[in-house]
Amino acid sequence: MNSDDFLSRLKSLFLPVAALSIGLLGCYSLIHWLVLAGAGLEPLDDHVIDTWLPFTLAAFLEFALVAPRLQILALPRHTLRFLVNAIAFAVIAAPVCLAQGEIRVLSGNLTHVQDAGEIAAAPASRYYSARTICVDREQLGFKIVAQPNDNRTRLNLNAFVVLPVCGPGKSAGLPSTWIGLTFQDSIDNLSNPQSRKDARDAFVAEIDHRIAAEYPIRTSYLERSNRSDERRNFDLALESRGIDAPEREIILIPHFEPFGQPTGNGWKGIALSLALGALIWLALIMLVPLDRQRVETAKNGGVPHANPAMTILIPSASSYGLQALICLNLIVFLAMMISGLGFWHFPAEALVSWGGNYGPELEGLGLSRLITCQFVHSGIMHLVCNMYGLIVVGLFLAPVIGNRQMIGCYLVCGLGGGIAGALAHPRIVSVGASGAILGLWGITLALALLRDARVAAIRPALMTNLAIFSAFTLVMGSLSEGIDNAGHMGGFLTGAVMGAAIHLLERRQTRPDGVRV
Repeated sequence: MNSDDFLSRLKSLFLPVAALSIGLLGCYSLIHWLVLAGAGLEPLDDHVIDTWLPFTLAAFLEFALVAPRLQILALPRHTLRFLVNAIAFAVIAAPVCLAQGEIRVLSGNLTHVQDAGEIAAAPASRYYSARTICVDREQLGFKIVAQPNDNRTRLNLNAFVVLPVCGPGKSAGLPSTWIGLTFQDSIDNLSNPQSRKDARDAFVAEIDHRIAAEYPIRTSYLERSNRSDERRNFDLALESRGIDAPEREIILIPHFEPFGQPTGNGWKGIALSLALGALIWLALIMLVPLDRQRVETAKNGGVPHANPAMTILIPSASSYGLQALICLNLIVFLAMMISGLGFWHFPAEALVSWGGNYGPELEGLGLSRLITCQFVHSGIMHLVCNMYGLIVVGLFLAPVIGNRQMIGCYLVCGLGGGIAGALAHPRIVSVGASGAILGLWGITLALALLRDARVAAIRPALMTNLAIFSAFTLVMGSLSEGIDNAGHMGGFLTGAVMGAAIHLLERRQTRPDGVRV
């Protein structure tokens, strides 16, 4: 490797990724310190702050700024190009994600109280120290979450316990204060039901024994539980005590290590991740050969090619229909995630409140749910599958019918699917873009079967992708609970009728000699 090649790789590939990694770490951590963690009560889900927001920012930076530069690498296969992009993303994202737990601890203020019962009346804070903690063991709330392991041989038990703190609580017009505890165990999942019940009862008895032996306790400090999956399970435990609005209650997690102690390897671990990521990235870009033609273009002042995938997300004057639909779906999902609903799966009641299709609510203004439900998804996998289908069909259909028609067809097909779903099972909450997407596939199928001239060139590829996506959607709908197959079929049939109408309208507007009238 000559010196020019080395400098080209260093300047074009290594330094941008290193700068983005350090810059994102510094900027995001500073914002977290000053805005999110500074008040001690972060308004977002902890997992959103620590992982999903920095992940999203890192992905966007890599996608927009790094991926175009990687085109100077001679990577013969798309798989290799994807792998290199994934490594660049990991180098940018890992340090900033590792740092946020440390930021929360280091930026937190410790509020001192004499008794834990005074915390409800004390200034709002994330961390407290109390000389005495009195709890009422007879009024505890309890919730067990059982989840089988990967091979389903063991059943993992997670118990969430809330213990009311002795104090003024509701009598003084204040929220009640609770100590939140978690316990874990696993039992044989292959044993008979009675054996599993006995093992579960033994687990509960062991928890009762530990609570009786350890409380009252003296802790180093107490952490106020924030929005998280753990907090949602504690809320379920509060509901077992008849608490109507558990989210208003104060739940304190006891810690026994000194306050301010790093949660993991501390800043040394973060510095190590920066250095290790930089070394891996440097070794990678030095080993992969360069595309000489593109390198010369860059040397002569040429602008790197834009990432073709960027056109799928960024609207332009000539292409905005598909982009608008994708972005709206993503924005709604991000808003639901940031509101504290989680990431993998959202509860049914939240889906209703965010505009899900639910029969009893379809009255008056509630009819708007037939539209809003098309942009609401139940979790990340639901969103990813639907966006894959929307992107594929959109790339086929948008150039054929245009931008405004693309948006209109999506909404009408989704409306048809929503009506079919509401009629078939009015008591089931239905959300997602799949009805609208299958409707768009119905339009493309009708155009292909009617041999519309606008899809003649792409007909084989269109039919293959249609078969794959439709089969996958219908099979998953048949095998999985809670899937709205009636909505799928309603959307698809609506689209097929619209496709036939679009074809006939195009024929009427075109003279036999091919001239539009």
